[in-house]
Amino acid sequence: MMLSFTRRSALVVFGLCVGACTNPTPPTAPSLTSFQPILEPILNPKPSVGGLYQGTMLYVGVTGGAGPLQSAGGKECTAQAYETAFLNGNTTNDASMIVTQDTANISKVSVRLASEETGLACTYNGAIGSSNGLLSDAPPGSCSGTSLFLRCLPDPDTGVVLIRELQLVSSSLSATFDGWPASVTGASGRTAQTFNIFDADGHPVGGLVFNFSFFVNRR
Repeated sequence: MMLSFTRRSALVVFGLCVGACTNPTPPTAPSLTSFQPILEPILNPKPSVGGLYQGTMLYVGVTGGAGPLQSAGGKECTAQAYETAFLNGNTTNDASMIVTQDTANISKVSVRLASEETGLACTYNGAIGSSNGLLSDAPPGSCSGTSLFLRCLPDPDTGVVLIRELQLVSSSLSATFDGWPASVTGASGRTAQTFNIFDADGHPVGGLVFNFSFFVNRR
């Protein structure tokens, strides 16, 4: 059945009225949470400590001794021989440090600290705490220069020259980073190396702990 022109016009007008009179749905404004994945790295950048650091190690001193001298704080002849042979009368020496930061867990780091004068270099595995403190230790297997032979100075009374071997037992490191957390520019801390001491025949004669502080800048 054909619709008359009047009825068709009425239907068109009605359809237009329905379309025009229906309230449009306003667009949903993006919420702050929808931008969180984008804003988070900008507002709260993750601390970055990886890279090369270079600076100075300062010889603080030695503790321990041989036999009964160990509890008395004696240094035996090894401490003086060490200071003469490796430090050459200087209390400071050049140092380099390489820090590798875990990408999945940024608090986990690996630190390779090397002394250019003594030749001792160790890789420390540790973690950075919430207060920007790094504590780590290194077993002998992760170090180079773990066995040192020293010739002590002649005994002032007998003239006898003693030979000593130092074998590394362990090494520890503690540090804090400058400019934490937004812009780390350097690090400072302390390191200690514990050695067992043996005479020329391989008999143990005691133990010493050599202590250093270090100050390094990020390159």
